[in-house]
Amino acid sequence: MNDIWIGSRFHAPGNGVLILGESTYDSDGVAVTIRNWIRGVPDQTFSRIFNSFSGYRTESASPREREEFWASIAFCNFVQEPVGTICDDRPDDTHYSGAVIVLPIVLQRIRPRGVLVLGNEQSEFSSHALEDSGIPFVVCRHPTAHGVPTTELEAAWDELKSKIRKA
Repeated sequence: MNDIWIGSRFHAPGNGVLILGESTYDSDGVAVTIRNWIRGVPDQTFSRIFNSFSGYRTESASPREREEFWASIAFCNFVQEPVGTICDDRPDDTHYSGAVIVLPIVLQRIRPRGVLVLGNEQSEFSSHALEDSGIPFVVCRHPTAHGVPTTELEAAWDELKSKIRKA
């Protein structure tokens, strides 16, 4: 439960979105990977998130613009321990079942105003805990899944922001 990025302005008015990724095969951890990405180390998932939800493009954004976006949100993976060593390694039911137990603790700890769930497969497990929490959430396809257009991700982000405003 320690592999969570909480931006420095996450709790500021207008912020408070937790982006709930699926899983990782990277043993560096979320915070290290995000800090590296801000400095320009490529990462496909974090680039797609940034491009879809920040209003900027990775290739033209300054480190300051990158940092501003990540300062406003929280990010963690539903399955927080590495599920393998390469990006094709997938979580199994045991990984997901363990994550179901941890998610309510994560939600209580960081207290998001809304949650954007990345990935339909993991949402089959995470949605129940999110429904029980009463926190507004939206599920979208994983940003690195084949054929997911940025417009689809932007629409999910806008839908979540609308649900947060109405809550």
